[in-house]
Amino acid sequence: MLEEPGDLGTHLYRKNGELRFTVRRLLDPMSLSDVLPVLHSMGVRVLDERPFRFHRLDGDGRNTAEDTAWVYDFGLGPCPSVDADAVRGPVQNAFSACWRGESEVDGLNALVLSAGLTWQQVSVLRAYAKYSRQVGTVYSDRLISTTLGENPVIARRLVELFLLRFDPGLRISDDERASRGEELVGAISKELDSVASLDADRIMRSLLATILATRRTNYYQRAADGRAKPYLALKIDPAAVPDLPAPKPKHEIFVYSPRFEGVHLRFGAIARGGLRWSDRRDDFRTEVLGLVKAQMVKNSVIVPVGAKGGSC
Repeated sequence: MLEEPGDLGTHLYRKNGELRFTVRRLLDPMSLSDVLPVLHSMGVRVLDERPFRFHRLDGDGRNTAEDTAWVYDFGLGPCPSVDADAVRGPVQNAFSACWRGESEVDGLNALVLSAGLTWQQVSVLRAYAKYSRQVGTVYSDRLISTTLGENPVIARRLVELFLLRFDPGLRISDDERASRGEELVGAISKELDSVASLDADRIMRSLLATILATRRTNYYQRAADGRAKPYLALKIDPAAVPDLPAPKPKHEIFVYSPRFEGVHLRFGAIARGGLRWSDRRDDFRTEVLGLVKAQMVKNSVIVPVGAKGGSC
């Protein structure tokens, strides 16, 4: 039931063998230039669009502009093997998250259909991809997205490894968690052995190593309203990340959301430093790393090691 202006309702279904997606909105119409990129990011093509406009009658049987409702029905393809019942929830939630700005509109959203991931799980891979860019990977965001999209089985197993390592609700011993983790790493490595592209192999092995280097996360934390927090924080052990530019901090926290990205570098348990806003979106970590090195020299008499945070 749509109650407030701008409320969104969605429904994925099959009709006569055709996959269709319906969007309902109260009062405010939707622009196709805003809707189509979201659907295309999920790896589907929009074959047709059928718009409908409805008015609810008041007590005198008259139309009221305040109760205008819009329904947009889209035909999607090519999706002959998609089980609408199985992916309905994840697809509907992913569309709504993109529309609200809680998820980015990029090629990684195709993993909702191809790998059976939720939009929050896709955001985990997106965060690691963003971190890879900050630590100096030569691969673009588009190539990383394409690589994961072309290897949905590996992408799903990377997410499974992340969830296995940090799910507080998983009622197993630490030893069993570690054992299952080793099995998953072995399965991922076996899959990677069959990847034809060297670039794809390097990209996914780098993501795997960074997941293994992660020590803590806020992924399972909830806000006061019970919803997931709008940002993902990853505490990473820089010593365990291969090819990380020197000097390597002792601790590092990377924060990702569609609205901003940030990093905090600490070179010791006791460190001194501040925060900074950066205009260097693609490599603000490099700027922060240089600043913390200067901070260590300036404060060497007070505190032997430095710390610095930055965001963009």
